Amino acid sequence: MRSRLTPARLAFLAAAPFALIAAACGDSSEEGAASHTFTLSALEDSGVTGSAELSQDGDQVTGSIELSGFEPNTAHAMHLHGEAEGTFGCAEEDRTSNHLIDFPDLEADADGNVKADVSIEAAEGTLREGTYVMVHAVGMGETLEAEDGEEEGAMEMEEDDAMEEMEMEEDEAMEEEVADDGHNHVHGTNPGVTCGEAA
Repeated sequence: MRSRLTPARLAFLAAAPFALIAAACGDSSEEGAASHTFTLSALEDSGVTGSAELSQDGDQVTGSIELSGFEPNTAHAMHLHGEAEGTFGCAEEDRTSNHLIDFPDLEADADGNVKADVSIEAAEGTLREGTYVMVHAVGMGETLEAEDGEEEGAMEMEEDDAMEEMEMEEDEAMEEEVADDGHNHVHGTNPGVTCGEAA
């Protein structure tokens, strides 16, 4: 006995190839999106720890940061460090002074905690493994004040930083420009207090 091709069966057969194609292709809206968790550990016994959950879709980087252990009511610079190529990390020998993203300063509350959401533009592919987030002792453009009796040491540090920066500029002038979207900074008297690598 021949089976009859009812209208319902014809509709099913016609739709089946398109369903298979859609399943194979997946959701194109997720294509190119990247998400990374940065578990931040204290540097130099600062006591500052926490995490950052960051995602990039196209040129938009969004996420959330939670940290604790700061002095109450203080501001702190936060950057994504890395370069166009290569792998960098929180170990001193693996760091780079190049900033791929300068985030807005983080503001610690009266208990020394930070809970913040971020949204910032960055070149596609900036957020990736081989980069790391570092949070600094004070906000962007600020430096730590020298305590009594430390002025001379601070001046020597500034001179060393200036010399290092000059040497870096000379080296950069002799080399071809690196194709990244960051900024090269010497942190000088604004050291990192917590750091975490992309995972």
